[in-house]
Amino acid sequence: MESNNPTGTSWWDFLFSLRGIILSILLVCMLVGIAAIVIHFTSPSAIPPSDAEGTKRLDVFNEVISPKKEGFANAPVGCPSPNVLCDYTMASSANSTYAGKTAYDYTYVSSIEKVVKGGARLVDLHIYDIDDVPTVGLSDPKTGTLYSYNGVTFEDCCISIANVAFATGTPGNQNPFVLSLKFHSTDNAFMTRCADIIKMTLSKYILDLPYTYQKKNLAVEPVCNLLGKLIIVSGKETKGNGMDELVNMSWDSSYLRRLTYRQAAETYDYEELTEFNRRGITMVVPEDGTEFKNGNPQICFGFGCQWVAMNYGALDEALDTYIGTFLQGSFVLKPEALRYKPLTYKKPPSQNAARSFQPKQITSPMYDFTIKSAV
Repeated sequence: MESNNPTGTSWWDFLFSLRGIILSILLVCMLVGIAAIVIHFTSPSAIPPSDAEGTKRLDVFNEVISPKKEGFANAPVGCPSPNVLCDYTMASSANSTYAGKTAYDYTYVSSIEKVVKGGARLVDLHIYDIDDVPTVGLSDPKTGTLYSYNGVTFEDCCISIANVAFATGTPGNQNPFVLSLKFHSTDNAFMTRCADIIKMTLSKYILDLPYTYQKKNLAVEPVCNLLGKLIIVSGKETKGNGMDELVNMSWDSSYLRRLTYRQAAETYDYEELTEFNRRGITMVVPEDGTEFKNGNPQICFGFGCQWVAMNYGALDEALDTYIGTFLQGSFVLKPEALRYKPLTYKKPPSQNAARSFQPKQITSPMYDFTIKSAV
């Protein structure tokens, strides 16, 4: 006998269909969860390499540069001498917390230690306010998000510099050391916090009172007066806060410039740039971007630029040329033609007494008169 209840049959079909949909949803959720777990545990940010492994490529500099190497100068060539700071080119490091070729990587405090032990006497740090903590790295200018998988604190960087920059085992440890700070914040309280960190970690090496508040043009300061001292350079963001006192030179001034490699190497007026570098200092930094590349430093050196900062982690041909320049020391005296020479004149010869504007008596048998100069 056939059932006359079509409604009951449709309910069973509906329940079976609903169960299938629920099972399908659960299966999809389970697969998504498994995929998320796999991605999490296999992504670079989940398994950070150790400092030693992450910065291994920088070990090459320790093999090339050594304080025990015969002929390596631990102080500027020629000290004691009247040569001034702008008379020297100086080994300089950009993006100093990175050990690789890209900003999409880990950052390491130990990278600073290795580039300094590789001869660099300038490190350039970009500082951001990340959750009220001064953090070093590089960020997307639109979103403010760090490119790196992690962040290192400014305090840890300062501690590393204090421990290694002037240590006995560091090449060129008697030379001045330049800490270049590129701030990406205008908050005065944040800037003052950074100043407090410097005072707490590096006060032993800070320059004395006459050099505070950018009162002196350090470019023309005898370099031997700066041995074993920390020179802090920064920009206009330090005005009116705690950093202002500590900054010795500002690229917002008339005697220090901060140019990108392209701005320096492709300058529209190389004669002006060369002349400026006789009494001022030009700091050259790599182009902005996430890929770390180096330009030919010899072009900038040819214009007298002193602080040509390089990406040490790039390990490219340009860096090979650069390191070759500093095999004998972290400071290299510029060619005489690129240094300042005051204009001098020969001392004029003594006047001939026979030639004078004094009255002259002329006498002869036919006349007797006196020649006088016109009044």
